[in-house]
Formats: sequence, structure tokens, C-alpha cells
Amino acid sequence: MAKQTKEVAVIDFEKFSVAQLPELQGKKEEIKGIIEANPVVEIVDNSTYELAKKSRTAVKTLRTSLEKEQRDVKKKIKEHVLDVVDAEYDTLVLGVKNQEIIRQEPITAWEDKKELERQEKARLEQERIDRIKTTISEFQEKWNRIIEESDFESISKNLRSYNNDTVNFDVESLQEFEVLYADACSQIERHFELRTKTLTEQEQIRLDNLLIQEKNAENARIQEWQRTWNANIDTLAFDDIKDVKSVLVKSKLADLKHYSNEYEEIYDSTEKRLNSQIELISKAENQRIAQEKFQKEKAEFEAKQLEAKYQERKKFLVDEDYWRIYLLAECAEEEDVAKSKLLDYSGEAFEDFKLAVLKAKESKEEIKTDEIAKGQEKEWKKGITEKNYIGDYHEEDVHEVATAKPHEFANYKDEVKYIEQVETKSEVTWESIYDDEFKNSKEYKDSPSNFLLGAFFNFLKDNYNAPTKKQ
Repeated sequence: MAKQTKEVAVIDFEKFSVAQLPELQGKKEEIKGIIEANPVVEIVDNSTYELAKKSRTAVKTLRTSLEKEQRDVKKKIKEHVLDVVDAEYDTLVLGVKNQEIIRQEPITAWEDKKELERQEKARLEQERIDRIKTTISEFQEKWNRIIEESDFESISKNLRSYNNDTVNFDVESLQEFEVLYADACSQIERHFELRTKTLTEQEQIRLDNLLIQEKNAENARIQEWQRTWNANIDTLAFDDIKDVKSVLVKSKLADLKHYSNEYEEIYDSTEKRLNSQIELISKAENQRIAQEKFQKEKAEFEAKQLEAKYQERKKFLVDEDYWRIYLLAECAEEEDVAKSKLLDYSGEAFEDFKLAVLKAKESKEEIKTDEIAKGQEKEWKKGITEKNYIGDYHEEDVHEVATAKPHEFANYKDEVKYIEQVETKSEVTWESIYDDEFKNSKEYKDSPSNFLLGAFFNFLKDNYNAPTKKQ
């Protein structure tokens, strides 16, 4: 008996309505009835408050029951529809997928082969591109390096070499990348332009600095020359003026490149100043010679006047027979001393002196003076005879001194007294100096340097004469 196949009704999900679910049959009317049965209550007192709470609770219960029913419906649909559908379709998909894999494997193998071919072709193409770009890059790097290493002297030469290099470059080998080469050449040429500008500016600065240094050196030469000749002119002596003009000419600076005109002005000014100085020194020398001559003549004239004055005053003393007495009593027989003393008299003082001499010759004074002088002469002659000094004087001198004025005779007494003192004074020796000044001195007696001091005085004794003590 043939097995009967049960037909399964096909569900059209596109025409499915939720109203078909038994759980939702009459659900809206039920909700409407409950809401209407539990209206919103205005609360005015406790009773209305309780009614409002009751109404709220009824509506809340309606909501929670609907949410629970929703979860239950969804669970049933998932368990009885969705899960079943998923399981069935998973089985169907798996079977088809196996068949797909069987058919995909040769396709994948072919595609892999083609991909390898594509990749190899791409690799070769990239190598070609990289090679061309490397050629361009190396060309650019080479010339950038040459440019950076160039100086002012080599930059033009290197630019010519670059132009030759571009002419000989195989541009066709670059294929579609000629534009990159053209761009690289533009950058190189711009680099050449900027580098040339920089080097030109630097060279100009160097030349300017050299020029400044050269000008400064030349200016320093001129200033040093001017300073030297200013000093020479300022210190110029009469003995130097003979050859100084020729020396100036020989010292003139040559090979001036920058300040020749300025130097010519300085040279002319210096030459004029030198000539003025020579003229001034020559005039001063002539004035000096004239002054020396004047001073000499003046001195000679004054000397003649003084000599005439002296001879006049001496003549008076000679005429009055007083010269010999004056020379002995006042001047120790030194005519130079007599001359000095006579000239020291002012005109008025010498007139007084003349009066004194003349008065000394008056008879009355002569008697008195003679009496006094005789006693003094006797006393003085006795003293100098005892001391053996008479041999230094003539008897007539002694008489003249004795008959002189009392104050003049006193001078002779003082002279004899001084001679006596000198004669009676013990001799000065190094031993006496040491004994008087050091040996008996408490300050040096106990001094540790006393021995050295004694040795020093022995040295002086052996090698030097003893000094004369100050009076």
C-alpha cells in the first residue's frame, strides 16, 4: 500500500498578520474595557485617593500581564518556528556549501596561478620603475653633492660639467618618467642658481673684507707715518734740521691704492709744518746765540763795572794806608775775599765804612787807639810767640794789626785761639771713633752685632784714613 504523503500548507509570511495569533484575538477590546473601567480619579480626599490608587493598580496589572504574555509568545515563536527554521536551513546550506567547495577549488587554483603571474609582472614593473627612479635620484643626489662641495672658483666649472652631463644623458631609457627627470633637472639647476648666488655673496663679502683690511692697513701706515713725523717735528732740535727735509722726502709712502689723495694732503701739511718748525727753531737758535752774546757782553760789562768799583774802593784803602790792615784783619790775606767783602757793601754802607776809616786816622783817636793797641800788641805778640805763630806774620803786619781798630785786632785773637784749639786737639783715628761712639755705648756693648762692628772698623783702619769731625 503506497504511503500517503501529507501535504504541508505553505505559509506566506509576507501576508502574515499578528492578528492571526490567538493570544492577540480581542486583546484591544479587553484593554479598552479595563482602562474604561478604571478611569483617572481626581483626588480631593482620602476616599478619592483610595479610588485613584485602585485605578492605577488595575492599569499597572494590565501592563505587566501584557509584558509577560509578550515574552511567552516570543518564546513559543522562537522554539516552534524560528529555531526550527534555522536548523532546517543550516542543513540545507551545509549540503550546498560542500558542492560549492568542490566547484571552487579549480577556480581558486587558476586564480592563484593568475595572481602569481600578476605579482611577478608587477614585481618586474616595479623593478623597472625603481631602477628608473633610482637613476634619476642618483643623478640628482650626485649633482646636489657636487654643488654643496663647490666653492666660488669651481661652481662655474661644475655647472658646465652638469650641462654636458645632461646632454649625454639617455633620456629615452626613462620611458614614461621623463617628467621626473625634468623635475630633477629643474631642482638641480635651481640649486646651482642658489649656490652660485650664495658663493658670489660670500666672495663679495670676502673681497669687501680684504678691501677693508687693505684700506685699514694703508690707513694705519699713513697714520703711523703722520704720528712719527709729528713726533719728529715736535722733538726737532737745531742739529737735526740740516738733513731733515731730505729724510722727509725719502720717507714718503709709495704704492698707495686707496688714500693717495688724502696722503698727499697730509704730506703737504706735514712738509709745511716741518718748514715752519725749522724756521721757528732757526729763529730760536739765532735768538739764543744773540742772547748768549748779550749775556756775555753784559757779564763782561758788569764784571768791568765791579772790577772798577773794587779798584776804586781798594784805591781808597790804599790811599788811606788801610789796605794792608784790612786784608789781614778781615780777609786772612785773601784778596778774593777782600774783593767780595768790599763789593758786598752798598753805596751807603761803604760811605759809612769810609767815614770810620777816616775817623780812625784822626789824631785824638790815634793816641787812644795807639795806647790800646800797644797793650794789645804786647799781649798778642806774647801769645803768638809762645805758640810759635810769629813766623807766619811779618813784624810790620803785627804792628799794623796792633794799631788797628779794636774789633779788627780781636779778629786776630780769635784766629790765634782757633789755631790753639786745632793744635791741642787730639788726633782723630778709627780707634778713637769706635771707642767714643760705640765701644762704651750701652746700646752696642751687649749687642750680638758688636763683634761684626769691630771687624768693620778694623777693615776701615786697614784701608781708609780717618775722617775729620764736623765743627
